[in-house]
Amino acid sequence: VACIIGVLFFSGRLSERIGSIHDGFGNYTADIRCSWLIESSPNTKIRMHVEQFATECGWDHLYIYDGDSVEAPLLAVFSGLMHKDSYHIRRVPEVIARSGSALLHFYSDVAYNMSGFNITYKINACSSRYSHIDCSGHGVCIEGTCTCDAMWTGEACDVQICPNNCSYHHGQGECDRESHHCRCFHGFKGKKIRRTCNGNLWLIMKRRNIFTYVQKLN
Repeated sequence: VACIIGVLFFSGRLSERIGSIHDGFGNYTADIRCSWLIESSPNTKIRMHVEQFATECGWDHLYIYDGDSVEAPLLAVFSGLMHKDSYHIRRVPEVIARSGSALLHFYSDVAYNMSGFNITYKINACSSRYSHIDCSGHGVCIEGTCTCDAMWTGEACDVQICPNNCSYHHGQGECDRESHHCRCFHGFKGKKIRRTCNGNLWLIMKRRNIFTYVQKLN
């Protein structure tokens, strides 16, 4: 559902389980206000992913609320250049509304406009790093919850239990498939469980309430 060109204020309601929200074709109109309300049954999760986003930074904003009005809790505010064609900043996590409704409101000022945004959403879906596939492609979605494949974990099945096979090919460690963590070889240590073994590591130890830096392992 898109803003209507030539209309200064537009609002739309969406109740389909899967859909998308965008500002229209080409650059969005300056001095415009658009609102979209995604509706479902109470306490149903609505998961939203940013597919494209390019607005005038600091002046044109997209607000996302966990509810059916601007009085609801504010989940996110987006502005600036995040995703456009081949340009991407670091991954923007999915935005989750848990009330059963999500209100998106877009505001642009009179000065400058850009290509805009495209937000996809799913109702009562599983968490995922990617919008086009459930459970990040490493599990199955059962009643809104991911059941991860072997060697994957996390709500979205996007965390490897033994990333990079624990740097086994570099002689730094091996994956313990029974306990589901990296077992590091002598002289190497991961920062925390399920992290790749790495020799270049600093540890911070607390002793008598004084932080002491320990030289990196050789």
